[in-house]
Amino acid sequence: MKRRQFLHAAGMVTASLGAALAGTGASRAQTAAEGAPGKAEPKPVVWRLVSDFPEALDTPRAGVEALANTLTAITDGAFTVNAASQPQKTQKQPASALDAVREGKAEIAYTSTAFYADRDPVFGVGGGMPFGPNARQFSAWLLDRGGLDLLNDAYRSHGVLALPGGNTGAITGGWFKQEIAGVEGLAGKRVGVTGTGAALLARFGALPQPIPPQDLAAALTAGRIDIAQWTGPHDDERLGLNKGAPFYYYPGWQGGLQFSFIIARDAWDALSAPHRAALTAAAARAHDTVQARYDALNAAAIRRLVALGTKLRPTPQAMMSQLYTANQALTAEIADTNPAFRTLSDSVKIFSTEAYLWWQVAEYTYDNFMIRVRAQD
Repeated sequence: MKRRQFLHAAGMVTASLGAALAGTGASRAQTAAEGAPGKAEPKPVVWRLVSDFPEALDTPRAGVEALANTLTAITDGAFTVNAASQPQKTQKQPASALDAVREGKAEIAYTSTAFYADRDPVFGVGGGMPFGPNARQFSAWLLDRGGLDLLNDAYRSHGVLALPGGNTGAITGGWFKQEIAGVEGLAGKRVGVTGTGAALLARFGALPQPIPPQDLAAALTAGRIDIAQWTGPHDDERLGLNKGAPFYYYPGWQGGLQFSFIIARDAWDALSAPHRAALTAAAARAHDTVQARYDALNAAAIRRLVALGTKLRPTPQAMMSQLYTANQALTAEIADTNPAFRTLSDSVKIFSTEAYLWWQVAEYTYDNFMIRVRAQD
């Protein structure tokens, strides 16, 4: 694609994301250097990118590649990202990309803010809440209903801002060593889980374990955990979770795990306006790429898993209802002590309620019909 076409796309994306990121200005020195006649070309901008996702997960890796390739193409190489150096992850510190950005070791991180929900619940909202919107609805909230603005206001105290970077779609309930009949089956079970869902399961006696995704399969196989939850069949197969437990429950209690590019605010402020527009457009390309790949890959993965012996089990509806009720109470308790979380969670709930009205009318009924006729073909 020609450079002017990319720049046109960048302007369109920036308009849709606008208010979330418009408050920060370009560096005066950089702007003067780029705009003054007779001046030498500015030095190329090279950002260091770190990620919380292991190499085994090819779909998040595709998000990084989409960002890097698109950014290089838009700017003719004047602005690039280098993902060569990654933070070290251990069981005691399962996610450290945010720290790398905050400490100045990188300018941008690719992660899900759900990893950091225990630090500040607002990160849990940005990563996707239990019983929140589905992937398409969450994108609509972020990009068309001011959700990204609200998130970035909440992230300001942490010195970062976010650009959407993809969504997994609805996650599964996870891998269980034993079948369960309801929430009582969670009591005493060690669960590898991230985000606000950890606190939710703990309400029923589960013992959440902060294990990074690349270590889940080993922990499950060795018996250090009883349940492992990550995202969906493609990622779970790549991680080898099917080798550690036979029962795979569906659905989970989250409409999707949202990925984000987390950017140091001072680094963002130092960019020229064209470079901010280019980065925004590149992140948008990555967001679309990742969500599309999950939609394309999960069906084949679930077929392979079942063929290899995975036993699919529906999550009991009574269990889903009890988890939903408990999540409502948990959300209210967090909101009572965290005003920023309240603002975000109220906004998500209001939008989700409205969005599901339309889903009930057309999206759900169409999907339900197509699922039924598929079985007849």
